[in-house]
Amino acid sequence: MKTARDIMTEKLLTASHSTTLEQAHRIMETNHIHHILVVDSHDKLAGIISDRDIKKFASPFAGSGLETLNDKATLSLPVEKIMSRETVTIAPQKTVKACIAKLIENNINSLPVIDDDGSLLGIVTSKNILEYLHKEL
Repeated sequence: MKTARDIMTEKLLTASHSTTLEQAHRIMETNHIHHILVVDSHDKLAGIISDRDIKKFASPFAGSGLETLNDKATLSLPVEKIMSRETVTIAPQKTVKACIAKLIENNINSLPVIDDDGSLLGIVTSKNILEYLHKEL
């Protein structure tokens, strides 16, 4: 049976607490991703931020050239101001079915994969699940 380790994305783009919302948004757009994991100075998971989090917090004009001074100020805030700190995670040996159950139960689209000592190994997203199911069907 396939596990979180088998389907996770290992090449992670992470942010620090001080990464600005504008920088995080640019990383997401450039790399066509929807989540960035926020790590502390020891590379341990501190939180997660999604493109939806940024869109909820920032004006639709932010970054467009039509933004106000307030929009620019918002984009300069560090991600730690709006990141989710209580991150739902999964162990690498958990099954794909367990990943799906956690995503559904928590109404989320991504699960950081953490080993027993708290090291960040990867991320399982709803896209990873769909790609796996597509191959299997």
